[in-house]
Amino acid sequence: MKFSKLKKISLLIITTIFFTSFISNPANASTTDVPCTGVGSSGTFTIDDTTHEVTGNTACIGEVIIPSGVISIAPDAFQTNGNITKVVISDTVTEIGDRAFEQVPLTSLTLGNQLTRIGNDAFSLSSITSLVIPDSVISIGAFAFDSAPLTSLTLGNRLTTIGPRAFHSTPLTSVTFPASLTTIGLEAFMFSTLLLNVNFLGNVPITVGTNAFLGVATGAKANVAYNATGFPANGSTWNNLVVTYGSAPAEDSGSSTASVTTPKVAKNPDAVFNLKNKKYLSKYAMKEKLSKGKSFKRNPEDLYKYSIFKASKKTCVINGNYVTGLKKTGTCDLYATRTTTKGLKYKYWVQINYTK
Repeated sequence: MKFSKLKKISLLIITTIFFTSFISNPANASTTDVPCTGVGSSGTFTIDDTTHEVTGNTACIGEVIIPSGVISIAPDAFQTNGNITKVVISDTVTEIGDRAFEQVPLTSLTLGNQLTRIGNDAFSLSSITSLVIPDSVISIGAFAFDSAPLTSLTLGNRLTTIGPRAFHSTPLTSVTFPASLTTIGLEAFMFSTLLLNVNFLGNVPITVGTNAFLGVATGAKANVAYNATGFPANGSTWNNLVVTYGSAPAEDSGSSTASVTTPKVAKNPDAVFNLKNKKYLSKYAMKEKLSKGKSFKRNPEDLYKYSIFKASKKTCVINGNYVTGLKKTGTCDLYATRTTTKGLKYKYWVQINYTK
């Protein structure tokens, strides 16, 4: 009886070891080898059928076309392969691992529209000259395109993070950041010596790393929307860029857009009121002055809302249909936000000067 029990225990241990070894041994994993394509192509790259990940390649020459169903590309999968001429990544891929295409001479790269993360060094020292980052991408890793010969770059509208040195030493002349961007990493665009225009479609990013724009073109501008927050005054130097505020959009209610892609400098308020020995100004008076010579009125009329600039909250206050001065002298700055009957929104800078 004792022998039988011991025999069962031994058999259980041996069985457990066997299956553990089988599961952990990559040689037993199911894989698919996909041939590289194009003229003069040869070699393959391997897909793990369980994880749906491209794990590596065997002397791949030519074009790498990642098929539908693959969800990730493993770190180092194609690293330093100098024989790849083109990469097309399917829409099912959500992540490109660290160093996946590092030092690969790609002149053509197409990214799928489900991609969310581009890893560290993913395409550093590659030969990519033009790149469109899809709207699905949320983060770009450190050194991701470091020293790539990029001359054209389009960033998607959901991007939140650009890692340290992500575009270090690239020949970009301009770049446009989406309103979603919150983080620009350390030295992200350092020594991009031709970079002259940096366009911000939103407010100032929460984090801008040290030397993010060090060594860009002389006189490079940070072009920001007229109502963007967090940036210093117009003409100020910020992170080696000259801040240039844009003008308000076209005021006509029939306008089809409420955005400015290439901002113009706006130095003056849209309306100025000089009130001597008077502490009250009606909202109607502001609306009338802003509407002068412009087709603002509609049936029903456009809606107006007013808000005091943060710095002016000790100078004035909104009291019903009036702006009331809290001091006998001083300047009150506020926004008048107009919403048209078509749902378009416009903001105007109104300045009120109180004097005795």
